[in-house]
Amino acid sequence: MFTRKILEVAGMVAVIAALGQLPAQAAVNLNTGNGSLTYATETLVTTGAVTVGSETYYVLAAPSPSGRLSFVAQVGRAVAAGELIQVRFNLGNMVFAGSTAPTLAIAGASAATVTPVAGGAGGDAQVRFSVTAGASEPIAATAMMTLTVRALGVLVDRAGTARVGTRVGASGGFSFTDSVTAFRVASGLREKVNSISPVVKFADSFRTFAGKLVANVGRVLVRLPPGTGKARVFSAAASAPASISNMLSTTASESTVTFSGELGFTSDVFLSDAADCGTKDEEGVLDGSDEWTSVNLVAANGKHLCIAVDGTTSIPATAAYQAAVSYGGIANAAFPPGNADVVLGKVVREGVTVNLPFVDTDSSTNFRIVLTNRGNELARYNFEFTPPGDTTVQANRLSEGTLEPNSSVILKARQVVRVVSGRTYTAASLTVGASPEMIDIMTIQTNKNDGSTDTVRY
Repeated sequence: MFTRKILEVAGMVAVIAALGQLPAQAAVNLNTGNGSLTYATETLVTTGAVTVGSETYYVLAAPSPSGRLSFVAQVGRAVAAGELIQVRFNLGNMVFAGSTAPTLAIAGASAATVTPVAGGAGGDAQVRFSVTAGASEPIAATAMMTLTVRALGVLVDRAGTARVGTRVGASGGFSFTDSVTAFRVASGLREKVNSISPVVKFADSFRTFAGKLVANVGRVLVRLPPGTGKARVFSAAASAPASISNMLSTTASESTVTFSGELGFTSDVFLSDAADCGTKDEEGVLDGSDEWTSVNLVAANGKHLCIAVDGTTSIPATAAYQAAVSYGGIANAAFPPGNADVVLGKVVREGVTVNLPFVDTDSSTNFRIVLTNRGNELARYNFEFTPPGDTTVQANRLSEGTLEPNSSVILKARQVVRVVSGRTYTAASLTVGASPEMIDIMTIQTNKNDGSTDTVRY
């Protein structure tokens, strides 16, 4: 008399996106969790889709003639010679599709009898087999079972997120050995961003980019993912578009990229094919009121975002830039790619600015500014003056200059600024073109009459 035991294996699913061809064999091992095959396309061909109730499952088809999709799992318990068990595979978030019924094979059990019992037809979410071990050939607990199918219908919602199936609880003598997420959803398009941080070194009081008037603040590159050997067809069709130009609409009102960021100090913003912004593309990114506008993604793809300054307006200490990619015009987009906001780059000052509220040039006072450069490179410095309303001043010969590496310089007030009329003092802004941690700034004011000294460190 046979002992009837039932073994159940659950294949929990999500789905995925990308393009290419499915490998000849795509197996998911439920015991090791090494599955998670990637399937993707933004152009889903809906012919042959499986409808169950109110839900439509898109067909995930293995290429013919040799391709197949496989769930692999250990038997999980020893089966005595001649013993009968039943094995059931549950599919979460997907159903069987196509006219070819799934088959079950057990490695090292050539004498075993495997008979389909129930399920496995189009629209079914489970399949059950009766397995009888050979009369003189027991089946080891570690023997590998392989469920082979030709096509599966996978459920995705319109937001592109997989509805992950819920594993069925143990009941009626069934017991699980394992479960796995076999398929996931992802976009087949990838927004690659070259993040660039143009450093605004001290030059003309932060009015140019290290002596240049144009800087590259990032590049947006939308592309298909490179081949990784993973399964890549999620469609009833045997092939899919192979290029971005086939994927994206060339209509300006559809797939677009919109840039954002600080513009107040810029004199021009444009796209360029050249990383050094040496060429100016005619496709602009600003409208007539200097506001950002959407740019056709196909025309802008791969180009660099460049900003220009006029050399007179001060550049802010930091300025960040982003790009928002929006896809449209994709045929049969049951699973469209997700729109993306990506960080491009930013402008960062390499320098330090301090405000000196009181620089005294009176003859009774010895006012000095001490600058120390602890770095290994030359550093430029520059003073700009804001005198009281009734005072006129003029920059003197040492109001700008350079600091030698690992050295200090002491500047007297009258070497830096000359009062033309009015009071004997002024406020000043001092900028040094080096990393702040490398620069020390100090003022020393000595009263010549009584010798008292006031020292301020910045």
